[in-house]
Amino acid sequence: MAINHRKCTRCGSLNTMPIMYGEPSYEAFLESEQGKFKLGGCMVSPTSPEYHCRECGNEWNREDAVTHAYEQLRGMKAVVGGYPDGNYEVDIDFEERKLVWSHEEESHKIELTSSDIERLLYELKWLNILNWRAEYVEPFSMDGTSWRIEFRRDGRNLKKRGVNDFPEEWKEFCQLMRNMSGKEFR
Repeated sequence: MAINHRKCTRCGSLNTMPIMYGEPSYEAFLESEQGKFKLGGCMVSPTSPEYHCRECGNEWNREDAVTHAYEQLRGMKAVVGGYPDGNYEVDIDFEERKLVWSHEEESHKIELTSSDIERLLYELKWLNILNWRAEYVEPFSMDGTSWRIEFRRDGRNLKKRGVNDFPEEWKEFCQLMRNMSGKEFR
């Protein structure tokens, strides 16, 4: 699932329209009157809104949508492993600020601070993890490393997984899990 920039960051509606900037032509003015887009004026800045919600009137840009998507995460569970090393697992509850690392029979619990969670969300956003494909699979492998990440959100959870194939940012993600847990994650 890629981040849906057109989804309202306030009410969640998809009944939205783009905002067009610049001097409108006569045809563009007529199209805006038909509700195809909203006219935003002649001046545009990097923080100018790009979308308008027809339901609640909210306006936002792509960066606001990305930030909102990461703020909706309630927790995550990441698992990686294979024969003969077994699975490494990191389960993080963002709201309770708890991390549980486990490998086979060993388990380790950590209390996180609010700043730990903020830093984690910042790093996940930097890794662009919500825009990773749902599945990475090397089709001609019989054995090797499998992994999965599940993000807990209100409503439907988001899952990513792979077998012997990884997103470009995988090594950085594993390092982040090692840094957060203080334990091995490979």
